[in-house]
Amino acid sequence: MTTAIAECNRRRTKTDRLRAEGIDPFPHFASPARDLISKIQQPTDPAQDELDHGHTYHLAGRVIARRKRGSTVLLELRDRTGVIRLRVRPGAISPLDCLWDIGDIIAVTGQRCDLHNGEVGLDVSSGALLAKALQINHGLSQPEQQTRRPELVLMESEEHRERFIARARVIAAIRAWMREGQFVEVETPTLQAPLSGAVARPFHTHHNALDREASLRISSELYLRRCTVGDMERVFELGRCFRNEGMSARHSPEFTMLEWSMAYSNYLDAASLIESLVRHLAATVLKAPEVTYRDARINFDAPWRRISLRDAIKEHTGSDILDARAMRSADGRLCEPGDKSWSDAVRRLYAAEVEPRLIQPSIVYDFPLETHPCAKRHSRIPRLAECFDVVVGGLEIASGGTEGNDPDEQRWRFAHQHDVSSDTGDLSHGDRGYIKALEYGAPPSSGAGVGVDRLLMALLGVEDIADVSLFPPLG
Repeated sequence: MTTAIAECNRRRTKTDRLRAEGIDPFPHFASPARDLISKIQQPTDPAQDELDHGHTYHLAGRVIARRKRGSTVLLELRDRTGVIRLRVRPGAISPLDCLWDIGDIIAVTGQRCDLHNGEVGLDVSSGALLAKALQINHGLSQPEQQTRRPELVLMESEEHRERFIARARVIAAIRAWMREGQFVEVETPTLQAPLSGAVARPFHTHHNALDREASLRISSELYLRRCTVGDMERVFELGRCFRNEGMSARHSPEFTMLEWSMAYSNYLDAASLIESLVRHLAATVLKAPEVTYRDARINFDAPWRRISLRDAIKEHTGSDILDARAMRSADGRLCEPGDKSWSDAVRRLYAAEVEPRLIQPSIVYDFPLETHPCAKRHSRIPRLAECFDVVVGGLEIASGGTEGNDPDEQRWRFAHQHDVSSDTGDLSHGDRGYIKALEYGAPPSSGAGVGVDRLLMALLGVEDIADVSLFPPLG
């Protein structure tokens, strides 16, 4: 019999004993006035300190350590604000309460005391079990258990808990910042008609009541754009998106996206907005303009570099993407600027040779037209689109562009993207709906999408996207 099984059996025996004595190991909770551990531990002036030693405190939390010193039981109790030592003297509580184990949730009452090591503790005068832990958490010594049981990692690791508290603060700060910029938060469908817009593989499902195919959204871009057509000039959404593609340290099938559409602006405005937002988050949430990510010091406060894709590739490889003799397809053939094999070759070259080398925050402009099917055609170089990527630490955290508002151009772009005929109506339902919206008059706008999980990786210095997600996909 393994130690873990023996420990589980021992806890089950204790639980049965409590029930036999008429004590519910999972009782209903009658909420008394509860004190937080930090309140007891905060320093006070001497006069107040004298009063506090006679005050009765009510605490609740998890037992995280237990030992005996003679006939006295010493426990460590944790709540959301800290950890405190409990001193349980003989006769202070019922012998049955001495069945408390590490992991149990308990409530105790007592008075503040000074322990022998100078710490502030609590002399327990009464207590009750609120929930018996039937399993023992083996902690961080078993990494494979962390993968299966994220709640145990949270239980064991203060760093892990603080990371997700920071995530919550970042998301709250994003919402507040967008609202201060007079953006209205909207909700768009998660369950959508067949895929439209960006090139990505969706998760498919079937709507039984309507007997129609549907998919989980890969983006809310087109719906936000339709809001600006409806004269909501600034809208944003912060929500989950889904892509049925590979998984890696940088890719997850479900992720959080901040997306917006802003009327009467262009892609330069959208890029500046992202820079301002990230700087704001670093200053207000992290309280520091610099972080360490992948062994590099990232400075969010310094002016961000802005460079065209053409210049960035030329800088790192010497190749000019607009030179018909410079770009080759995956099978080695020369690519003419403007065709699909050329745009694929440009993207591959950028991903392999340029993006990984962009360590400090950088904004890369003007990608091939085919890579951003909803972005406006470049005003000076028709083979390119007015769009950009934001890269930090070699990781793309955001993209955006000037949004196309010519319905005929957009119809051609969708048809070219999906290799269908725009004349015969082969476009998807979503594509046709978006084009129809543009026909009513769409103001010149810009839009952007920020991968919140990737942004958090950069802000918190985390290299695996799974480490900024509370639970794994399908977990």
